Amino acid sequence: MDTKESIHPEELENLALAAEQPDQSKDSKKEEETSYISLGIAIGVSLGTALGLTVFDNLGIGLGIGIALGVAIGAALDQQNKK
Repeated sequence: MDTKESIHPEELENLALAAEQPDQSKDSKKEEETSYISLGIAIGVSLGTALGLTVFDNLGIGLGIGIALGVAIGAALDQQNKK
């Protein structure tokens, strides 16, 4: 005996359409926020790596300085955008 239920093609199509469409009631309540801190960290890591290897000859010092500057710049941009 086969215990599997068969799915009709119409039901399968409806399931596929429901999966493709996002729930707009949840999305409309959320406001899109942009954070520049993550962007600042990413840029700071890359610049800190370059500085650390070339200027300081120490990767750790360069990364620390780069991340600190990136967070500071990102936080300043976030404050500027908040106004």
